[in-house]
Amino acid sequence: MQDSHWSEYQRFKRLSRLSRLTREKIKIEIGLFFRYLRGMGIKSLVATNEEIIRDYLYYCKTSSYKLTGRKRSVFTIDYKRRLLWNYYEFLYKSRYFPSNPVRNIPPLLTPKRIPVYLSTRQIIRLFKVVVKNKRQPTQFQVRLRAYISLLLFYGMENHEIFRIKLKDIDFRRGIIQIRKTTRHDSRILPLIAPVSGWLEEYLKIRPKRQATNLFQCVKTRSRYTYNSSRGDLRIISRRVRFRVSASILRNTFFSVMINNLVEHRVIQAIVGAHTVKTVIRWSRKNITGKRETTEKYLKGIA
Repeated sequence: MQDSHWSEYQRFKRLSRLSRLTREKIKIEIGLFFRYLRGMGIKSLVATNEEIIRDYLYYCKTSSYKLTGRKRSVFTIDYKRRLLWNYYEFLYKSRYFPSNPVRNIPPLLTPKRIPVYLSTRQIIRLFKVVVKNKRQPTQFQVRLRAYISLLLFYGMENHEIFRIKLKDIDFRRGIIQIRKTTRHDSRILPLIAPVSGWLEEYLKIRPKRQATNLFQCVKTRSRYTYNSSRGDLRIISRRVRFRVSASILRNTFFSVMINNLVEHRVIQAIVGAHTVKTVIRWSRKNITGKRETTEKYLKGIA
């Protein structure tokens, strides 16, 4: 079954400045809903109601993925509900549908995700595995060590790291400039000893190209991207035998800072958060020493 308004909805989403990958995900998820309706013998979207949508979400919750056999998580089910809510809301506002049947379906109670972070022993093992041969490290090892150091010592996000240009690093003054993004403010941070040395070592083996971005791929003539870093971290995860990702390394930065009772304003200045509430919200999560730090800060501003 193909809805007659689907092409119009696609044009609407394209005008909303969504990325091509996001639009493809929406197309796949809505297509699965259409396939379910076709299997139920429903030939028109007008015949759908709240009960049918609830049955579809329950079917997704009880069924498994065909390839892996793994059950769908609560977050996946709620993601499907939100996509259907957006689609029916578009039809309702465009006056193609009398009402939005998903509006009365409440969001699922998703469990709070406890942040995963590395211990001190795991961090030491990580850097030992990244550069096994200290005398003659490979280009892959040197680049990965510089990339991990920015995540671990500055709490940067991937989109901030990949936007760093060569002119943003000044070894003479010992500073690194982070450009402004939608979620973070621009800031100038000092280059601490290990990160400065690792960046200088990486620049020596960096491919000589006209590209201005700091991180570049070695074999392909392209810049280092999010997918490239994910593949590299998967390789390291298999070697160290514990999971390593950009979010875990960033969580490790937060946990170390908060457990050492660093002021929230200082953490906010380092990570470039718009407000200090972001840091306070993170410190209230389930990590050691969170309550003492938060209460101390709240008493100070009271």
